[in-house]
Amino acid sequence: MKYPSVVRKGFATRRKVYESLERLLDERAFADIVVCEIWQGAGISRATFYRHFDGKDDVVRKLFREFSESTLEESGRSLTWYQGNLQMTQYLYEAKNIFTRVVGIPEEGLVPLVGWESRVESLVRTIEEGCPKELDDELRFEITTLSRVEPMLMTKWISEGMVKTPEQMAQLLEGVCPPRLHSIMQRLASNGRAIFQ
Repeated sequence: MKYPSVVRKGFATRRKVYESLERLLDERAFADIVVCEIWQGAGISRATFYRHFDGKDDVVRKLFREFSESTLEESGRSLTWYQGNLQMTQYLYEAKNIFTRVVGIPEEGLVPLVGWESRVESLVRTIEEGCPKELDDELRFEITTLSRVEPMLMTKWISEGMVKTPEQMAQLLEGVCPPRLHSIMQRLASNGRAIFQ
């Protein structure tokens, strides 16, 4: 599995856990996997596992967050809207074996929402830093609306087995971005290196 180049502290341990879960999913359903199998397969202790995760559902949530946040944060900064979504969908596609097997499970049905919990904060922060005068109630509404639509599209993509390519999904995600927000993010990305350094 290919991982984002920018990762948070403790990633080496989390990576072992992600890879252990992926191996276990090759053998059986997510519902049939118990937590001790995950941490034992990762070669870590129970205490180390729980230092990083609340349980097996949290492993999936954190993997999704790891893959999505690294690129969502750069949208409008060093990446255009399309580039950010393409990079994110490529990372998620790399973990297809995990996400397509857990997205339909009721506890994990909201996995894509996890990555977008920070989407609103990230977009607001990017606009506040790059062009604060643009951030009005209308734009906040566009950001909030987008943060509700994107997870639905991602859930559908994942639950259908990621049949669309990452490129097709990135185009779809770009197409649902409200025009004003898209324009601002494109402008910021083109000026991003100067504004955000």
